[in-house]
Amino acid sequence: MLVRYVMQKVMLPLLLLFVALMVVLYIYYPEPEPFDATDQLDERAAALVNTLPDFKQYKSVRKKKAAFFAFMLPMIELENDRIMRRRARILELQASLQQGNKLVASDKKWLLKWAKKYNVESKGYQPLKIIEQLLIRVDKIPPSLALAQSANESAWGTSRFALQGNNLYGQWCFSVGCGIVPTGRPEGETYEVASFASPMDSVVSYMHNLNAYSAYIELREIRADLRAKNAPLSGSVLAEGLLSYSTRGEEYIKELRQMIRINRLSQYDQPKVEAALNP
Repeated sequence: MLVRYVMQKVMLPLLLLFVALMVVLYIYYPEPEPFDATDQLDERAAALVNTLPDFKQYKSVRKKKAAFFAFMLPMIELENDRIMRRRARILELQASLQQGNKLVASDKKWLLKWAKKYNVESKGYQPLKIIEQLLIRVDKIPPSLALAQSANESAWGTSRFALQGNNLYGQWCFSVGCGIVPTGRPEGETYEVASFASPMDSVVSYMHNLNAYSAYIELREIRADLRAKNAPLSGSVLAEGLLSYSTRGEEYIKELRQMIRINRLSQYDQPKVEAALNP
């Protein structure tokens, strides 16, 4: 009788109080956001020379090219590192789901955030299908291609848009005041050449555009096919998917490939981190 009395009068209220406390803690202290490895790269970003140098000072074409590539390559590699770490996380979630596990709330939130960022349909929430589409989009841009395009689009860092807006890839924007109005823009057109706070922002935007927008589906399909064959990602090969990047079409692609070949840029297409981050 005494034991029953103690259980009813003492232990039961304590148990109910404990349950109530746990509910309150769950509501006000939800599961923390998972650690994102890309945060580790912030210090590298801060250490970059992120102000456009004066490339017009070089009288030697060879020295100008060397200085331009030396300036661009660390930014390109840094953003590719971020993308590949994001890709590694997506692969981890895919493996977990394929083993029969369910995603915890924070992982689901993370997955949906990047699905939205990369324009992947997430209605109905089928995580494996979302991941399948993300893996086509969340992948590196070969440095040889990024280097050749930046040199081509910015006139080796000396164009008006590079100097005034840190725009190294000729990217457009479509709201009034978003950038720089190009000389000779046809009457009635509203596009501008995008302006960026820093050269690094231009690199980030360029890579995201290639990975997220419909104009570059072909590039992503070529890259996914190379992945499926376990073949290296070649800038010259992926250039075929850039027909929509310039009104020059095939001539533009031919010019990029020539720049990659002449400047021996293919040597930069195998970053050190890839083997570890993309099993």
